[in-house]
Amino acid sequence: MKSLDERVSQVGSNQNKNKRLRIYAILVAVGVAAGAAAYYYGWSEIRYWLANAETRQKLDTEKLDRGYRTAAKLFEEQVRTLLQTDPDIAAKKAQCNAIIVDARQKYMAIVGEIVRSANSFAAAHSVQRSISVDDLHIDAKDVFPDTQMVTEIRLDSVVEKPTSIRMDYGDLIKRYHADVSFTVAVVTGGGKSYPMQAHLSASANPQKDWSFPTAIEAKSWLVTALDGFKQAVESSLNPILNKAKLDFESILHKEEEDALRR
Repeated sequence: MKSLDERVSQVGSNQNKNKRLRIYAILVAVGVAAGAAAYYYGWSEIRYWLANAETRQKLDTEKLDRGYRTAAKLFEEQVRTLLQTDPDIAAKKAQCNAIIVDARQKYMAIVGEIVRSANSFAAAHSVQRSISVDDLHIDAKDVFPDTQMVTEIRLDSVVEKPTSIRMDYGDLIKRYHADVSFTVAVVTGGGKSYPMQAHLSASANPQKDWSFPTAIEAKSWLVTALDGFKQAVESSLNPILNKAKLDFESILHKEEEDALRR
């Protein structure tokens, strides 16, 4: 019968043996995986160079498409984050809304000028009592409603397939070039959407790894596009103000003429 020391020693030996077997199994698994990866990569390269020109072109296109889709998804996340967190983009949104507020103030200033003219005429001809702007019950929000306010600037889409791929075999760094197209929409309180489409540039190295526009480049385009939108909004509001002024003046002159004939 084995002594206690012998039994303890045997248990320790068995544990060490099992541990060595587990480590060996792990090493074998890692080796098999690495070997399979190397084999697959090597076989892919061999298959590529043994293929005819048409097949190689097809494989190149497939690899370019896969890499572009991956880069496009990362770029999409980058632009979404930019739209949600960048203070300059938020400032552009506020500036667009400030134009609506300014138009309301200009509209009420026109009304105020008409009221002053009417009161001056009344005082000069003693034809009616004086009135105030409040007596007219005019609200500039009826002309420039909150539905015109910008509530959101969102990314609608990023094209995930490269278009117009151009190759420059003389460029060892940027072998391939393609357009990056994405659409950003300005959404107003009334639910109306104003899409703005961007066309920037991406490039890929000879290994077909794509480099998309940086956050700075995307932001530069966004700021310029929002400036253009702001100018378009302002241009659309000025004719409304000019017409309102002419209409109010026409009504006032008619009332003055009628008053003089009475």
